[in-house]
Amino acid sequence: MNAAPMQEREGRDRGRGSGDHGSQFPSRMIDMKHSPCVARAARDVGLSLLFAASLLACSSGDGVTISAQPTAASSSADASSETASLDAAIADLHQPRADLYTAGQPPAAAWQSVAAHGITTVINLRPVAEMAGRDEATEVAAAGLAYFEIPVAGPDDITMVNAMALERLIDSAPGPVLVHCASGNRVGALLALGELESRGLAAEQALAFGRSAGLGSLEPRVREVIQSTPVSACQADSSC
Repeated sequence: MNAAPMQEREGRDRGRGSGDHGSQFPSRMIDMKHSPCVARAARDVGLSLLFAASLLACSSGDGVTISAQPTAASSSADASSETASLDAAIADLHQPRADLYTAGQPPAAAWQSVAAHGITTVINLRPVAEMAGRDEATEVAAAGLAYFEIPVAGPDDITMVNAMALERLIDSAPGPVLVHCASGNRVGALLALGELESRGLAAEQALAFGRSAGLGSLEPRVREVIQSTPVSACQADSSC
């Protein structure tokens, strides 16, 4: 009595196995199991899960804020990018102090980059005869910057009087200052003298500061002025 129902169930089971859905499903499983693409995908998913778990363990165990590091890196990259863009815009650029930049002659197209960098004041040490008709005062004013000139034509103008005049302009500026000549040599010379007189540095320290600002071939002239000018002489001389 039980044989017939059992035969019927076996027949139904065989029918299911021979149908479309029954026959394709096992074959798909076999294809997925042996497919190299699927194997690679499964491996990649596994590695991603392991990596995420490792990050979670490190952040919870060491108190590390993972999102903070990209922010710091981004700020550093932005600062580096700004400095790099100013270097590209101006030849022989130096930064002897945080608020002081020195350089050779900037091109007319550089002033917007100078202003964007936060510099507020430009001081030109080149006399009019060297400017070849350029109206630098107008160029600088168009960028919204203050502009001053202290003509230094050559070694004879490397004096303590000019050095102190430069120091006063730098000290009175509302923000960072850019001082330039043709190469930075004259700028470094006056700044070395200014450091000696106004900040009380020893001669070699003042010269080192001048070199960091561009001082080169004028160093013998700076040494001559140092040797011939008593320390604090300008402080007692109203002409300085």
